[in-house]
Amino acid sequence: MIQALSRERPRVRSTILTGLLKAMIVAYGIALAARLRIFLPFSPVPVTAQTLVVLLAGVSLEPWVGALAFMAYVAGTSAGLPMLAGPSLVGPTGGYVMGFGVALVALGWLRQAGYLRSVGRLALAMIGANLLIYGIGLPWLAQFVGWHRVLALGLYPFVAGDLAKLCIALWLARAVGVRGAHR
Repeated sequence: MIQALSRERPRVRSTILTGLLKAMIVAYGIALAARLRIFLPFSPVPVTAQTLVVLLAGVSLEPWVGALAFMAYVAGTSAGLPMLAGPSLVGPTGGYVMGFGVALVALGWLRQAGYLRSVGRLALAMIGANLLIYGIGLPWLAQFVGWHRVLALGLYPFVAGDLAKLCIALWLARAVGVRGAHR
């Protein structure tokens, strides 16, 4: 029994270290994707590639690694590193950023539960993740722009781009063989 325990320790340590490394890479990927932004003159929300990274990472990682990646991302932004597309976590885009964390964990949980076994389910999960991001981001944005303008400034201009990013994430997940991304 002691020999079995001593063999498990390095494996657990390796899993944790691998998870930490993956989390740091994803946090950096989200930050890098925030730098790829297009400012819309009529909206305080820029177009970024962050949702693409969140969708792909979410279906590729365990939920705890996704949560850790999000915490690392928030810690980096809180430390003043230039990781955000907007001015701060408490600004108009802060709700979308919080939605990234929920989406990462939800997608990871669906992956771990074995839900993502078909392309259709993978696509539905990614749509659901986008809805989670909007569900948290839009009420937050409404506090800055008003409820009467929130859809025009925070949803409608982004739907087509988010669908395109979803298709790219779906294609990439299948191309790299994300476990559960195809039958």
